[in-house]
Amino acid sequence: HPRFSTLVKISQLLEMPILELIEDTEFEDIFFLRRNKRFDSFMYNDKAYADIVTSPNCSFMSLELHIQPGGKTRTERSPEGNKIKYEKCVYIVSGRLRINIDNQEYNLTQRDSITFSSSQPHYFENVFKQRCIALITLSPKHF
Repeated sequence: HPRFSTLVKISQLLEMPILELIEDTEFEDIFFLRRNKRFDSFMYNDKAYADIVTSPNCSFMSLELHIQPGGKTRTERSPEGNKIKYEKCVYIVSGRLRINIDNQEYNLTQRDSITFSSSQPHYFENVFKQRCIALITLSPKHF
């Protein structure tokens, strides 16, 4: 099976949604993934990365974000102008995280969560003294 990041690149080159690329593909109903067997990651920089923790055939995507003190992700924004509503949910597994959504700051701590329209510009930043791990879910998945 191709890596998810490879499917993302192909879909971007073809200007085609990922789901259209895999729509006729048969997948198993259950996707079990051990933490040491994750198949794809995104490196934001040397202090922030995210592992994909969901199956490529899901309509949503969940990432486990690891961000060290002083780490910050790039500003992200989901596509606008179509009828699809893009949402993002962030749940803090451990540590603390500052989230900037459309120039409004939110400080979250362990077991806090926030859900928002991901078509708004947003980024994640760890201005605290310990590493943060957060579970981020995008619905529907997109890049």
